[in-house]
Amino acid sequence: MSDINRRTFTTAAAMTLTGTAALAATPRRTVIKAFASRHVEARDIEVWVPPVEPGQRLRVLYAHDGQNLFDGASSYSGVSWELDKAMTRLAAGGVEPAIIVAIANSPARAREYQAGGALAFFDAATADAIRRSCGGELLSDAYLRFIVEELKPHIDARFPTRTGADATFTMGASMGGLVSLEALRAHPQVFGGAGCLSAHTLLFGPGAANDPNLRPPANAGDQIEAGLRAYAAQAFPAPDGHRLWIDRGSEELDALYGRSQDAFIDGLRQRGYTQGRHLEARVFERTGHHERWWAARAETVLRFLLA
Repeated sequence: MSDINRRTFTTAAAMTLTGTAALAATPRRTVIKAFASRHVEARDIEVWVPPVEPGQRLRVLYAHDGQNLFDGASSYSGVSWELDKAMTRLAAGGVEPAIIVAIANSPARAREYQAGGALAFFDAATADAIRRSCGGELLSDAYLRFIVEELKPHIDARFPTRTGADATFTMGASMGGLVSLEALRAHPQVFGGAGCLSAHTLLFGPGAANDPNLRPPANAGDQIEAGLRAYAAQAFPAPDGHRLWIDRGSEELDALYGRSQDAFIDGLRQRGYTQGRHLEARVFERTGHHERWWAARAETVLRFLLA
């Protein structure tokens, strides 16, 4: 955002937040129940729209695991990201906010959220083990087609959106971080940025931890590091016009992500992504794999994507 636009937005936001704006003085949330798709199982969509001036059109953030984003009552852990509150704080500080489209997950979450495009860079045994650990053939391509071909046109028709890639972002945590990466790789003409918190770059789904018959092959660690490096360096779009945030904590499941995330980040740098410009790669010490930690840094992630 230019300095002039930033100052203009700051003034409008201040008017809105003090209740003196003529219209749309408060944000609103809309629930779309059981949004149907030709590609994946129907699911609920919740849309949060910040205060908007007459004629104003806003950027859009498509966020995964939608049950966890606004309300602790619907979050599986009882803690939400409070993503709407983070966006409101940014707006109060002069950053143009975005509409948030919270996409509920489904029972096929692992199959829908896996980074399917990465499997081409692994040997057959590792790729097959990843699929089986997620419950079968991957559905990430179908899930992203649902967003791009069905959900986004619906949102653009119903809400005051800007539609270009420079105004469209995606965000998620854990395996939701993986599908956010895959969205940027597979649809760079649609998404201009991705926020990937505690991105599950181990890649194996929950089945690998729960079933001894689904344990990774002996060489899976080396395969994943080399494959993720190649996935980033060879399959990702050129950095200009794109922004990517990827992070991890230092505890719990996040403590296992170091080598695989670092390999992926190395591949991005080979592709030309530079820290602080196209890329923000962070390690948050003394944090783990939980909504409370993702809530604590959501505002920082949004600031990088939207500033």
